[in-house]
Amino acid sequence: MNLHTAWKNILLLGLLAGSAQAKCDRITAEIPCTVKDIEKALTENSCPPVDEELIAEACKSAAVQFGEITDNHYQFDKSYMDGGSIWNDVLNSEHDTDEVSVDEDRIRRVKETVGSTTAINWPEYEALQDYVGEDNTPYMSNFNLDESCDLNTVMCCFTDKKQGNLDDYDVTNLCSHDLADSRRSNHIQKGWAEYDSAAYCTGFTFSQDANDATNRFKGNSLFALSFLNTYDNDLIKNVPGAPMCACIEKMPSVEKADCIETTVTNEVLTFSVTAATDTEEASITVHEISAVVGHKACGTGLKEHASTTYGVDLASKLVGEGCDDERKRMRNEKFWVEGTSERHEIVDDKKWQIVVGNHLRAYPIPYDNFELGKRGDYGVPLKVTDDAFKAAVGADKSGEDFEPFIIRRVCDSCASSHIDVYYKRFTPVPSTMNFLNLFMNAWNDADNKRGVDFNIYSTYEDAVAGVAEDEKAWKFTNFNHNNIGFPRDSGPTGYVWNQWNSYRQKGGDATTHAFYYEIKTEV
Repeated sequence: MNLHTAWKNILLLGLLAGSAQAKCDRITAEIPCTVKDIEKALTENSCPPVDEELIAEACKSAAVQFGEITDNHYQFDKSYMDGGSIWNDVLNSEHDTDEVSVDEDRIRRVKETVGSTTAINWPEYEALQDYVGEDNTPYMSNFNLDESCDLNTVMCCFTDKKQGNLDDYDVTNLCSHDLADSRRSNHIQKGWAEYDSAAYCTGFTFSQDANDATNRFKGNSLFALSFLNTYDNDLIKNVPGAPMCACIEKMPSVEKADCIETTVTNEVLTFSVTAATDTEEASITVHEISAVVGHKACGTGLKEHASTTYGVDLASKLVGEGCDDERKRMRNEKFWVEGTSERHEIVDDKKWQIVVGNHLRAYPIPYDNFELGKRGDYGVPLKVTDDAFKAAVGADKSGEDFEPFIIRRVCDSCASSHIDVYYKRFTPVPSTMNFLNLFMNAWNDADNKRGVDFNIYSTYEDAVAGVAEDEKAWKFTNFNHNNIGFPRDSGPTGYVWNQWNSYRQKGGDATTHAFYYEIKTEV
């Protein structure tokens, strides 16, 4: 081949490449935006092949980003889906405030334009990329497909309306919720909730097949389920402890939920292909995705629709009529047993008056000589407080006016022998004694001798019948350790270590406790 012929061939190849490039510019095809359909269109239009990942990314880039619906920011959208933001907070007369009206008008425009004519992406936010790491997709936590959306189902539960109430809706009873399931919404790491209220719940299920329209347009379904329910129907507010809208795994268990499904017809897309060069691989740009997108009721409940259409079992969240079994299951899972517990005694406040308590039974009183940054007499009750305590129990009386009385300590964190104990006083209390501090911080035997001034009992009945020399009283007591209160290491038959309380130092097992005196009824 001579040089002249070679140049002619090179020129011919260049012309052919230019012709192919021109032919693959802004192709319009009545096809879905899927890898399979676009690859077929490339072949039919004699376009160069394009890598599958680039095609998928082009389809995603052509869809409307979910964050563009509100055009606000991630935290606003997240707060709304959790049941917060101004859209959930304004009610009744505030409904027409300028800020809300402008925002809601944007929802109307999205509904009438892109919401019904093109694809909306699943909620991803660039602002989250650094938070989740470059190898992870920055989904909103409520809808994280990588973390907990295996049932391919989203549910919203609304508890209120901006105007009016939920009387026109088929509400459902709320059963229970493992708070850890939605910890990025409620900010609670552990615990669970049981409910005695109702909400209107509705949801949708999408296909596992990425090429199915319900999967590709699931962002549109979410738009309809959430924003449109607020805009069109005034539905707002979340179930306490749960998000308003999320993948169903993050939602409470309820009896039932309504169902919507998304219909997609007349799909058309426009795309261009750029041929490969010596340094760049072939690429594709999807300019536009158009379709007719609608939403309708499923005709059955969400549970039935998910099962019959997609083979998805939602029984763990949609439990059917009656919540009793679900609540029992949740309690069993959390190792709670129904019944009463001796360790967490409910004290009858008509019979027993609390005086002071700590931790879960906290009942604070003023302390003496407290100065910021100085220990002083912190934890020691004021004289006026002690005087009132002595007067209330009758400890300030003497002679024939004095009557024995009972002081009770309930201690949830103590050993079983010390959960509920009774101090019975047989003798008057000296006016110089800080009697309340005797129990709180200074358990000592000055004017406080077992078998003379007092006894300790394990039951109220024994205390009521108790006398100074009593076989049913505790056999062992010890005293006189600085800043250690009742009853130091005293026990029913012998030494029991560390069951004391103190309001001045840590160390005793009696962290959760309270002292009570018996309320005497007038005869």
